[in-house]
Formats: sequence, C-alpha cells, structure tokens
Amino acid sequence: MERWGNLETPLALAAWQLCLGGLALLPVAQHFEELPPVPSRLNLIGPGYLVLAGTALAYWFWTRGVMRLGADVTFLVLLSPLVATIPGTAFLDEIFTPVQFAGVALILVSTATEIWMGRRRG
Repeated sequence: MERWGNLETPLALAAWQLCLGGLALLPVAQHFEELPPVPSRLNLIGPGYLVLAGTALAYWFWTRGVMRLGADVTFLVLLSPLVATIPGTAFLDEIFTPVQFAGVALILVSTATEIWMGRRRG
C-alpha cells in the first residue's frame, strides 16, 4: 500500500484495481475479439447502468458493510452468484441443472459451516 500512496477509501482502491485489471485484459480481448460498433447514446444506458449500479454502487455497499461488520463476514461473498441467479429462476422461469443445484448446495453448506464455526470460535 505504501508504494501506491494513500488511496483514502477502499472504494478508491477498488476503482484502481478494476481499471488496472481492465487494462491488463485489453490486449487479450483485442487479440480474440473484434472491435464493437460505436454505440449510440441510447446504447450507452446499459453499460452506464452496469458500471454505476452493478459495479460502483454495489462495491460501495460491500466495502461499507465489511468496514462496519468486520472482516469476519467476508465469507458472505460466496452468496453472490446465488443471489445473482435467483431473479433468473424467479422471473424468467430458468431451471437449474443438477450440477447447478449441487453448486447451490455447496454454497449454502459452506456458508452455514462458516457461521457455525464462527460461533464456536467466538
């Protein structure tokens, strides 16, 4: 952290990590993919929403929660893929495959185990 200076907030750190990660992936993406067409103003609404609400706002909530609750709750990140798929099953009538059900079970068992082990430790 000393090398980069004081970034003030975890959100600033995350922003730099996402920017540097994107720059690292740019040559790979250019090698395997063609350039996308130039978007219209209307087409910029989707990526704008994904960047602002889906990434920046969500990460802000996450870092605020971890700062308030402590690092002991970081295991909750395991629930992220599960929470992301629930609307698809609820609103789009998507159906899980047996492998996906096994993944859901693994996530729930892992989360329950961490909660149980955390109570035993403290």
